[in-house]
Amino acid sequence: MLGSQLNGVPVVINIWSSWCGPCRDEASALAAAAQEHGDDVQFLGVDILDHRDDAASFIRHYGWTYPSIFNASGDIRDRLGFVGQPETLFYDTSGHLVSTWIGAATADRLEQQLAAIAADHEAPPGTPTDAAVRVREWYRSWSCFLPEGGHTRLISASASR
Repeated sequence: MLGSQLNGVPVVINIWSSWCGPCRDEASALAAAAQEHGDDVQFLGVDILDHRDDAASFIRHYGWTYPSIFNASGDIRDRLGFVGQPETLFYDTSGHLVSTWIGAATADRLEQQLAAIAADHEAPPGTPTDAAVRVREWYRSWSCFLPEGGHTRLISASASR
């Protein structure tokens, strides 16, 4: 399960929608950053206020290789205290929120923030971090898109909304 894989790993969470112009503006930079840093950083999308088919097409179009939670109601974003999208949250290896970026993230901004969360703050192996616990909760409650070999598979959680 994805949540257990986040223990001791830096995490980038991006809240997005397929119809959002600034989300489209940052999508290629996110794909490139995930491609370059994906072995060391877990990227996770949270697709809100969207249609599943549109979201899956968006993921394929931009070549995202990381999972994205489908949250049609937008309540994940709302619980985090945001009102728009895109927003990007950067968690370090200890699971602490290091920074957030509101609006479209540029390649330079992503590189700066990735450097900040990749610092040597190692959590003990297997230690659940705040980010891991939060993502586990989301994963159990909503559906998740998993890009695989050129297509995007939708995994529905048992409590999917």
